Parts: sequence; C-alpha cells; structure tokens
Amino acid sequence: MKNIHLLFPTPILVDNINRQYTQEETDAFIKADYKNDVNNDVTTTNTVLFTRTQNILKEQNLTDIEHFILSKANEYLLSLNVSDKLKLKITRSWFVKSTPGSYGRKHNHPNSLISGVLYLKTFDKCGNLILHKDNTSLFGSIELSFGNINEFNSSIASVPPLDGMLVLFPSTTQHEVAQNTSNEDRYSLSFDIWGDGVIGTSNTMTELTL
Repeated sequence: MKNIHLLFPTPILVDNINRQYTQEETDAFIKADYKNDVNNDVTTTNTVLFTRTQNILKEQNLTDIEHFILSKANEYLLSLNVSDKLKLKITRSWFVKSTPGSYGRKHNHPNSLISGVLYLKTFDKCGNLILHKDNTSLFGSIELSFGNINEFNSSIASVPPLDGMLVLFPSTTQHEVAQNTSNEDRYSLSFDIWGDGVIGTSNTMTELTL
C-alpha cells in the first residue's frame, strides 16, 4: 500500500564475494577442528558444530576474506550515514559446520557492533538463516492473525544461503539457523565486528573514545 511506510526497519546487508574459494581457504574450513559446544563437558544433540577458536581468520591467515568482510562492513555503515570515524576490526571469528539434521539455536552477539556470516559451502535445504525482529508481535502483546505474510506483519525473515553470500546485521539482532535437511555438510564463517575511534558528540554528552 502506497500510504504505508517502513518506519523503523532493521538494516541488513546481503552481498557476495563473487569468486571461488582457493584451495587453501577450502582446506582451512574443511579440515578445521569442530566441536559440539563451547564447554568440553557439555554435548548438545543436533546443534551445529563450530571451531572453539575466536580468531580463526588470523590463525588460518585468511587475509583476503578478512579484507572483504571489513570493506563491506564499512560500506554498511556508510549506507546508514554513520558519521563517526571508526576503524573497524573483526574481534571474533569462527567456522561453523552444519551437519545433516543439525540446527542453530536463537541468540544474538553481545559486546559487538556488527555481526555476520559468510557462507563457504552450501546446498539446497541446508538451513536458512532466520532473523528475528525485536518485538515478536507487530502490536506488542496483542496477537492478531494475518493472511499473507509480508514485510509489515512478519516477525522473522528467512535467508537461503548461497556459496559466497555475506550477510551483515546489527549484533543485537536475534537470529538462528534452521535445520539442515539436506544430506550434505554446510560450512560457514561467523564473525563479530567492533570499531576503534570516537563515537557520539561532546555537545550531546555522548562522546566516547573506544
């Protein structure tokens, strides 16, 4: 409807690295040491596997991928007209392996500005990225029924993964990974981004040096 406007949308960047991964890059995520949970003593059935390192991009010397992610993160902030001068950096990065039947639980990423995922090896029905809006219902505590689901009344967005696809979103965004119903292992790279610099302004008493 022409008189309806999206007043407070959540900005999501979707792009693609637009190249084949090198053999070195492929070996890095295929041969990585994947675990079931953060705690060695805990086993969670059917959840995705991931590398426990929090700096896999540096450890595996994946400089080109790191530069690509940061360049798109800068584009993301620029498109939002962010005027703060920040030097962005990837503070955490880890590989994720989604085996057939596995899924990722709903969560967000504290102590981070921008979070995202870069898909490394995907298949049809290997598990969409599910993004959640802040308020689960359009009218708060009032639950109404909707006919056609669209951008106005939906509380989730489902993103089918593709090889090379990059998705960036605010780190506060709740998200999960749908179950991998394919017969193949899906691989991806997750990461968090922070910035060094000065945010806010002195005249509004919000200035903060990071």
